[in-house]
Amino acid sequence: MLLILLVVSLLAGLPHRVGLAQEATPASSSAAMSADWPMYRGNPARTGEMPGPGPVGQPAELWRFEADGGIGSTPAIAHETLYVGSDDGHLYALDPMTGAERWRFAAGDVVASSPAVADGVVYAGADDGTLYAVDAASGEERWHFATEGVVSIAPLVVDGVLYTGGDEESLYALDAATGEEQWRSSLGAPPARSAAFADGTAFVGSRDGAFHAIDAATGTGLWRVQTDNVEGTMGTPVVAGDLVYTVAFNGPVPHALYAFDAATGEERWRVQAPEEILATVGVADGIVYAGSAAGVLFALDAGTGVERWRFTADNEIDAAPAIVGGTLYVVSQDRNVYALDAASGAEQWRFPIEGASSWGPVASGGVLYLGDRVGIIYAIAGSASGAGSHVPSAPSDPVGATPAAGTPIASQPLELLWQTTGGPEALFAPAGAAVDADSNLWVIDAGNNRIQIFSSEGDFLETWDGTEGGGEAFSFSGRGYDGDIAFGPDGTIVVVETGSQRVQQFAPDRTVIGAWGGFGTDDGQFVGPLGVAVDATGTIYVSDDERSDIQAFDAEGNFLIAFGGRGSGEGELSEPAYLTLDGQGNVLVPDWGNNRLVTFGSDGRFLSAWGGPGADPGEFSSPVDVAVDEAGHVYVADLNNGRIQVFAADGSFLVAWDAGTTPSGSDNVPYALALDGEGHLYVIGAAADDTEATVQKFRLPAPLT
Repeated sequence: MLLILLVVSLLAGLPHRVGLAQEATPASSSAAMSADWPMYRGNPARTGEMPGPGPVGQPAELWRFEADGGIGSTPAIAHETLYVGSDDGHLYALDPMTGAERWRFAAGDVVASSPAVADGVVYAGADDGTLYAVDAASGEERWHFATEGVVSIAPLVVDGVLYTGGDEESLYALDAATGEEQWRSSLGAPPARSAAFADGTAFVGSRDGAFHAIDAATGTGLWRVQTDNVEGTMGTPVVAGDLVYTVAFNGPVPHALYAFDAATGEERWRVQAPEEILATVGVADGIVYAGSAAGVLFALDAGTGVERWRFTADNEIDAAPAIVGGTLYVVSQDRNVYALDAASGAEQWRFPIEGASSWGPVASGGVLYLGDRVGIIYAIAGSASGAGSHVPSAPSDPVGATPAAGTPIASQPLELLWQTTGGPEALFAPAGAAVDADSNLWVIDAGNNRIQIFSSEGDFLETWDGTEGGGEAFSFSGRGYDGDIAFGPDGTIVVVETGSQRVQQFAPDRTVIGAWGGFGTDDGQFVGPLGVAVDATGTIYVSDDERSDIQAFDAEGNFLIAFGGRGSGEGELSEPAYLTLDGQGNVLVPDWGNNRLVTFGSDGRFLSAWGGPGADPGEFSSPVDVAVDEAGHVYVADLNNGRIQVFAADGSFLVAWDAGTTPSGSDNVPYALALDGEGHLYVIGAAADDTEATVQKFRLPAPLT
């Protein structure tokens, strides 16, 4: 269990160091002093151009610092200090040359926003809805400002004014010295990502697919553009020259990168990709750089949107690159940092890290800094001994290419019996689900940190937050919203909480039996616990999408074995999702990162794998959940293909169905599955923009052959 301190700690913690074949050689401390990187993407325009220099020669680890929680933001560097927030609820100040801890500040919750530094103050938002202003030298709080909901957007500080927002439908301007509100501008929906600033104008997107230009002095709207992605959200804007660039994503229409006239809002161009371009882009020297869920980094002409080149990694590229001179530094979910030639995309070197990272690095003083979800902050310097080895990028389809044909939907569709969006309060970010012995459906309402329970007829019965019977309140929301539930053979209730990185176990009457876990990579610890299943002997299996493994525990929570491990070979996993058991006690798990379904024996032995990336029958695009019926049929929620595929026990493809529509008519994207053993399938999903979460009950056609 993690202990979150409620005071500022001035303990001078020492970083963990790793010996290297090549000696790391950072630039001098004077170079680091002259190369501050005081806010997300480095400057108010959010371009991502950094003063550098970056590492010279082959990459070599200078130091690493291990926080007590994952790192879900980009560091800031100012005053010869590196500042970064963590899921453990702390804002850290580290020496950028040694990694020594100078101070830590305890916020009220996860510190999810990338910090900004100005005039001797560090600003960072937390998931408790509070924006904190902390003295950069001492770590003492100067002031705080309360918003509604999570403050995950990175603060923007320009000329003594701080721009921020939470979950309410406004962008705030605060006096950076005092925290006093100067104005708020209504957006009609919560701000989606961080704001950008240029020439007296603040630019920000909102979670209704709209993009706004606001007079930074008064808060008056100057122009507003509604994109086609009316049910989606917008990325962090970037201003370069007379254009402002942003991404519309997470909606029912294809994701698109837009270029607007910064003065008028007139659309200059847009680019749509077969695989979505993600939320943040970088711009330098007339080129726009944008990562994608397909692992492709696109380089586009900033004036026209025409593709210049592309580079393909082995997994998603969620963050825009750090741009230093003629080099791009890119982080992929394949757990590598890449150095690319900015003009051609040619790979110069790659450096492995232990955890996935969705936030871009920072280059300053000859060192590259970044954090990962395992909780490690890396300082990567250069050996100055020559260039790293080149690894060619994989070929991929050009932007605008026609994607592969989808699977024909079964001629005999599922029969919808009922659907609901939740009890008196709607579901928000539902996750795993399970059916109890009384045929009631229990659904993880992750965004609300509770479980909703429904009868087999779809009637809402109650909510449960975990405290009844002496348990601790559920915490499903951390870096995202996830969790799962399973029932043991004796009716025991087992709940996995991604937010608190633990398992809680309850008796059938909900009296707490025990809890275990906590953040870490040792046996019995978790980094991203996601799915849970319990076999007939009471053995509990927990998947961890950050450790990329499955751990087994006995009925008392004692660690037994771990299996899987990061990779793409036999018996290896990459971000395993929800898991289940078949009638023989074998463990089936969707291997999200490898787009396949993997089966292990109860002892962790690898048995089989099938699938592969694509949209044809038997192929997957982000498989997320699996269920097995009494006949051995395997049902897989194929998330990004928007369908449910069914296989025979040997992996032979049988049929595919779409998941229907939400009550408003949007396509339903399946996220979790549950079978009741009585010929019914429950599908927990949402619209493509993650809104309108829906629970559906279908009657299965018979027979499936």
